Amino acid sequence: MSTTSKGMVQVSGTTYRIVRAGAAHQVFRLSDDGFVGSFAFSPALSLLECRIDAAILSAIARQALRSSRLDWRPPAKRAHPSEWAHSVFARWQVARGVLFWLRSGRPELSRRLA
Repeated sequence: MSTTSKGMVQVSGTTYRIVRAGAAHQVFRLSDDGFVGSFAFSPALSLLECRIDAAILSAIARQALRSSRLDWRPPAKRAHPSEWAHSVFARWQVARGVLFWLRSGRPELSRRLA
């Protein structure tokens, strides 16, 4: 498993180093190079290992995300299946109406104007 350093963040006066290891991010305290925990985004923040207070570790993850230290994007919104079916049905109805209008000989265009 390869590791990539993602930078450093400062929370509550202490500096932490963020390292990406696979799908998770590991956090190390810079003063003593001690491992303090790990977290992942999939799609929401989840704390995997926590050797310090969970609130501080989540603050570290939020600060790293805010300062663009992490490569994360929110999941794309997918259309609900019923929305997709409705849009297909609506398009089919429009095409069907045009076909009926063409087959009818366009009565509103062939009628004499008074």
